[in-house]
Amino acid sequence: MAGRLTLPAVFLLLLAACLPVSGEIRISDDSGRTVVLEHAARRVVSLYAGHSENLLALGAGNAIAGVSAADDPALFPGVPVLPMRADGERILALRPDLVLLRPQGEAAAEGVIRLLERGGVPVASLSPPTWETMEAYLVRLGALVGAADPARPWREAVSALERTVPAGKRPRVFLESSSRGLMTCSPSSWAARVIALAGGGERRVGRGAPPFREPPCPVGRGAAACPRRGGDRRLSRPGGGHEPGDGTGYSGAAVDFRPRERQDRAGA
Repeated sequence: MAGRLTLPAVFLLLLAACLPVSGEIRISDDSGRTVVLEHAARRVVSLYAGHSENLLALGAGNAIAGVSAADDPALFPGVPVLPMRADGERILALRPDLVLLRPQGEAAAEGVIRLLERGGVPVASLSPPTWETMEAYLVRLGALVGAADPARPWREAVSALERTVPAGKRPRVFLESSSRGLMTCSPSSWAARVIALAGGGERRVGRGAPPFREPPCPVGRGAAACPRRGGDRRLSRPGGGHEPGDGTGYSGAAVDFRPRERQDRAGA
């Protein structure tokens, strides 16, 4: 009968409604939102420095329309800087087509997020990546700005570094991450991974001891309590409270990893 849709036609219409529009970008963020963009973002306001710098690494620096006061200004010359406390009106004045933040900052920015969403500005909340989640993070971040194969440079850089690690016995390394005692990083942390890529060997700190003990310390401190005896190399923070042979039971070479110009000024 004229004017009626056949069953196959209804099925095709329903299928078309479920398919993404050509050019549409769709991701799920780490706060449970489905973020939909009509096209790759061209004016991104980043409220987290890690996202800002990773956009630069992906070649999307020209798409950054605003950064936070926590960003390194030398990396973003001429880019508007927003205060640490998010200001919705100032963000909207930059005419963004995407705002990036991290879940840890959402509670303080709840009202700002509502204002942005009412104004039709997509908001994507991505957690800072761990070593294991870096590729998945780059894939989602890269998708939002139209970067091609965004995880490839990361894989290639890590692979190249792994090939340069010298063969044979590696020095054991203890990274002191706090001046409040002998504290070090978690074995799954970025610091531990970078030490391994730089040629650092076994991260045990005492005969028969586990690599590191998880800390009875506040969440977010980012350090793990470590047994008192260490390895062949000690990476010490400026101002660290322990030196080799100071009675803590640790012996090894102390290394100050501040930038050279800061060391020079400190010794002047």
